[in-house]
Amino acid sequence: HLDEKSASYLFSFFECEGKWGLLFSELLTAQLYATVIPAGSHKILEAELNRFFPDEVLLSNDKAFSSYQTYFKKQGYFTSCVHMQEGMAEWAERKFSSEIVTKIKEQKAICQALDLLYAYIKKNNAAAFETFCQLYFYQPDDFLVLDPATQRNLELLYNNQDGGRTNSLLETLDKSVTAMGSRTLKKWLVRPLLNKTIIENRFDAVGFLQKNYRLLQQLQ
Repeated sequence: HLDEKSASYLFSFFECEGKWGLLFSELLTAQLYATVIPAGSHKILEAELNRFFPDEVLLSNDKAFSSYQTYFKKQGYFTSCVHMQEGMAEWAERKFSSEIVTKIKEQKAICQALDLLYAYIKKNNAAAFETFCQLYFYQPDDFLVLDPATQRNLELLYNNQDGGRTNSLLETLDKSVTAMGSRTLKKWLVRPLLNKTIIENRFDAVGFLQKNYRLLQQLQ
């Protein structure tokens, strides 16, 4: 059962050509978030895992990835070994823009990570294919790294008394009308922006709605 106010992620991981392809799939909204980091960048990898809190890690069933299965299990993650299947390229070209498809082809590690997701969904829930239509490429340094200890000390999502949401920053700020809004706010709190342009765009959107109260009411 998925908590409608909390995003639930599958994480596809693949290594090739000295790079790690990271693909996080948000199940409730069918959105994909992809990035590539240098192989061996464990601190960056762990920071990304702490941002997304994936419920399951997808790995190739190739024996070459057995050490990664051990690594992720030691980190406390549930892992699934996936047998690659054909058909991902055709699906991607049907679901994503030509610009995104070009980026996927240019980043082999992401292409392979997407192969893992495709094979996993085809085996477990083929109907879900039609829901995926957005893939976002991002850079880890677009966001501030908040490790688990920092998140706990700041009581961003949970309080330090009983581990519940009461009196956490999220509970205090969350006046969202929809579950999707709550999930977005939670994502923003644990992944603070560092990119000035994106920050200013967010401020501009808030300012616009403050000046256009009737539109704000219609959106609500």
